[in-house]
Amino acid sequence: MRGRPHPRRRRRLAQGARADRPHRLNFWCHGASGIGTFLIRLWRATGEARFREYAERAAHAVHRDRARLGPSTCHGAAGNGELLLDVADATGERRYRQWAAQTAACLHARATVREGLLLIPDDTLREVSAAYNLGLAGVLDFLLRLEHGGNRAWLVDTD
Repeated sequence: MRGRPHPRRRRRLAQGARADRPHRLNFWCHGASGIGTFLIRLWRATGEARFREYAERAAHAVHRDRARLGPSTCHGAAGNGELLLDVADATGERRYRQWAAQTAACLHARATVREGLLLIPDDTLREVSAAYNLGLAGVLDFLLRLEHGGNRAWLVDTD
């Protein structure tokens, strides 16, 4: 029976969220991405190896979920991609920039054409909004930073 999930998989899908199962909170607004954003800066300020280690763990977590999330900056792929760029810039390790590029590919997969323009929808995946945290502006900010480099918007980085 092609196209139908295995019975155990169907059962897991039907159960939905449960209190006894861990939830992945890999968002900028409340989760690994936001915490990693803080920790990578804390590592740069203090040199404490554990802060870098935990920031890199956050980067691994957001990379793992890149295809599962919506496109937004606040709680989606664009905000997570920003963390990957932060870690790449701070550590000099190319894999994080490559992971950010993979995140951009996930954003492209969600794109839609409206009036001849390729646009990334908002969190509804049905509408296009110009908002920064939940719409196109934040996604474009991430994509421009990925392409051209530079510091992260809205944060004061002192190098």
